[in-house]
Amino acid sequence: MVPVDLDAWQQKNERYYLDTLKSLVSMNSVYDNQTGIHTALDWCRDRIKSFLPRYQVDFDAGGNLICLPPAIDLARPALYLSAHIDTMPADAREWSAPFFPFSPYEDDREIVGRGVSDCKAGVAFELLISKLIGEAGGQSNIVLVVVSREEQGGESARFVGKELGTTLPLGSTTYLLNLENNLSLKSGTPRLGIHYSERGSFGLSVRATLPEIRDLLVRNSYPFNPTSIRPIGTHPAIGSEEVLEQIGGHAGVNDRAQNVLFQRLVGENLSNLLIEAGDQQSISTLPRQILIRRGGSEAVHEVILDLRTMDRFEQVKSTLDGLEYDLLKCLEGGYDISDIVQSDPIWAMMHSIAVDGLALDFGRNPGTTDCSTYYRHCPEIYKKRLIPLTIGPGCGSQPGAHPPRLSHGVNETFDKAAGRQAISYLLQLTGSLGVLGTQI
Repeated sequence: MVPVDLDAWQQKNERYYLDTLKSLVSMNSVYDNQTGIHTALDWCRDRIKSFLPRYQVDFDAGGNLICLPPAIDLARPALYLSAHIDTMPADAREWSAPFFPFSPYEDDREIVGRGVSDCKAGVAFELLISKLIGEAGGQSNIVLVVVSREEQGGESARFVGKELGTTLPLGSTTYLLNLENNLSLKSGTPRLGIHYSERGSFGLSVRATLPEIRDLLVRNSYPFNPTSIRPIGTHPAIGSEEVLEQIGGHAGVNDRAQNVLFQRLVGENLSNLLIEAGDQQSISTLPRQILIRRGGSEAVHEVILDLRTMDRFEQVKSTLDGLEYDLLKCLEGGYDISDIVQSDPIWAMMHSIAVDGLALDFGRNPGTTDCSTYYRHCPEIYKKRLIPLTIGPGCGSQPGAHPPRLSHGVNETFDKAAGRQAISYLLQLTGSLGVLGTQI
């Protein structure tokens, strides 16, 4: 058969991709909306089945959608594509008109809506690839995974990681591309992140007085980043209120120096203050507003802390002695495969692919993704055949835009031109790996 011109095919199917992305955004699949998550996953399943009737398409024990080709050639490289369907919450009152979280807005430049980049742009790419495989004959060395629950600790991905090499087949080398929102638009040139290292992620609920919280933040060797706080119990306020504001966004990307809540908690004059900020369920999202009141006596507060580190929790908890706390999220250790990926043929492939107007950034992911979970839970004997990378077509936060566009906050945005460039890169990389089919 005549080889497929991937550039021409992408151009022909661009509207399909954008309409798919808008359909996904219109489904409210916030992490605590199980009905919405199931609806969106069923929708994905039905569309993949329509393109790939010979694929085995089903859900695993973690509720993840797994799509296996009829026969994987284990002697050749294989490719896993992964993205998550769940999203962060959204308060429509905080979004800027005409944007609304679950009614996607589109114009010539962008699509705006909750999850449009984190990570439904990645899910839409999987549906685009399923269309390509189907048109090419329906056989490939590509496995598609749509993860059900990533935002609240990523534990659903462990069901996938544990099965890699056993019920989930691996090729001679298996490349796992985690299709997160890795496009940065902060400079004039779109930059596509290709990440082969990331830190582990922890979420902690600590109950202590404000001076004790300050002591923890200032004296601890770990960079705990506060994302939410509430006084415990009823405490009448005395006097006037003060409201501090910030843009918000992802705690993994915005460090403590950019966090107004952190700056206030490590400041002076904490005596008898009552501080409220953030959503206690959104462990990794910085609050937009911090309400400060004065009470009649010192109050114990519950503060939610986000931490990114390569250390295991046994090391972290030794610095919490004397404090009352609960561990809310535990993605231990992270991973770093710098040496492995740089000695693999994919390294030269990734550098050889050029897309006009798109720059590449290789290195460590500032956040934490399902890649860490996959790698940590993959049986040790199979890890040498697995190369997990985070690279996807969604856009990261644009805090400097007007209004601000935040993947873990308001006005989440997919830039159509930059997304087109990233999709072109991903299609070319997939084609270079030789996993699509004999005619491509």
